[in-house]
Amino acid sequence: PWAKQFRDGTRAFHVGDQPTTGLLRVDSTEPYYLSDALYSSHLINKRKLTLTVAELSDMSTSKQTIQELAETINISQPYVLDIDLDFFSTGNPFLLQYENIGLYDLLEPIFELKLPESDDEKEMEKAVELRERQLEELEKLFLYLEEHGNLEKYEGEKTELFDKVSRLSDVVIAEAEKLGEPPDW
Repeated sequence: PWAKQFRDGTRAFHVGDQPTTGLLRVDSTEPYYLSDALYSSHLINKRKLTLTVAELSDMSTSKQTIQELAETINISQPYVLDIDLDFFSTGNPFLLQYENIGLYDLLEPIFELKLPESDDEKEMEKAVELRERQLEELEKLFLYLEEHGNLEKYEGEKTELFDKVSRLSDVVIAEAEKLGEPPDW
């Protein structure tokens, strides 16, 4: 499948407000939601929803398979399907930006999501907390790069993530100089 955010199948989960932040969250443990720190086991004003994901290719999917899927998800009346066409109309800017240094491959370990080893609620909450801290630190580092051009005088904590971003920034700065343009952080 071209879309890899969700595995094929049907799953039910809740969406609601996280009581301490008031932000919309889900109790789904799908990596898609964990990567954006959107998981919470504590929700108020929650609503249950069922998500079914299935690849339907006109070449490989028989009419019977489609009919069985429609019956499984109980489609008996007209159905509205919302497809986000941004995927088709835009490209991933990191794939083309600084192609010579493989920027996309260099960014992957920096933004890597460490999934919990089980679906245990406490492990999920801990994973989300760690992800939130990771994303916050990345935001601080890249804002600093945008403002100062490098991390030489960065006064924040020098974590493993700082080291990774620092090495990346050195490579990007060198490539940008070769191209005669400032880096776009």
